[in-house]
Amino acid sequence: MIEDGLTPEAISYSGVISAFARHGSRAKDRENALAWLNLLEKEGLPADTKSYTTVIAVYAKVGDFATAESLLGRMVEKGHSPDVVSYTAVIDACAKGGREAAAATYLEQMVQQGLSPNERTFTAVIDASAKRGDSDQAERMLERMADQRLSPDLICYNTVIRSYARQGDISGALRRLNSMLDQKVMPDVISFTPIIMEVSNMKASSEVRTGIIGKIFERMIQLRVKPDRVLLPRLNSALGKAYVAQKCEGLLEVVKKRSVGAPVKKPVTYL
Repeated sequence: MIEDGLTPEAISYSGVISAFARHGSRAKDRENALAWLNLLEKEGLPADTKSYTTVIAVYAKVGDFATAESLLGRMVEKGHSPDVVSYTAVIDACAKGGREAAAATYLEQMVQQGLSPNERTFTAVIDASAKRGDSDQAERMLERMADQRLSPDLICYNTVIRSYARQGDISGALRRLNSMLDQKVMPDVISFTPIIMEVSNMKASSEVRTGIIGKIFERMIQLRVKPDRVLLPRLNSALGKAYVAQKCEGLLEVVKKRSVGAPVKKPVTYL
């Protein structure tokens, strides 16, 4: 277009930026997306919020916090107002790029700008908090979601459960597991795996560890959650291969006998 003497409009540049962004997992495409954004500004054309956000998101996906943060600052300097998607992408970059502590800071910054975080924003902050080992902050994020009438999903709950488990707080992990059931969010095998893994490594007698794992496994079966290849070896080691196999086979019969819409039984406390 330029070679033909035609002057492309901003929308043309945005289209090219989006095209490269679709393949942003490759470094060259990320660089090209950023280069076209730079060219857009160099030509004196107005780069809109969408163009900036598209490039920010590309770098956020690979955890390049420095570039994502720099672009966000550049947006503001150029007189553009970052939107929820812009901030969420930067927060996601915080979680993936080793800048977990900055995630909450950007959350507060976007709130101060009059923006309302959505489920994806809070999920990114929760992820960052969990990676930092800050279960308390992750819990506060869940509470803020409830205050704003947002519903945490399975990923949110699993992230908090994993955070508790990694800190060795089995009671906290089980408490959060029970609370998700109270909210009618059904756990999956990922919900149970970090808890059982941590119990199997805890400093206690073999009898105590086996007893706890056995109760958690029974709860999995009650909820029709089948162990995967990651969890199965730990269960076999703690409870015996024959016992675990029998329970898993019986799981199919449980599914047949129970109606799909049957209410979830009241969660129990294992510790």
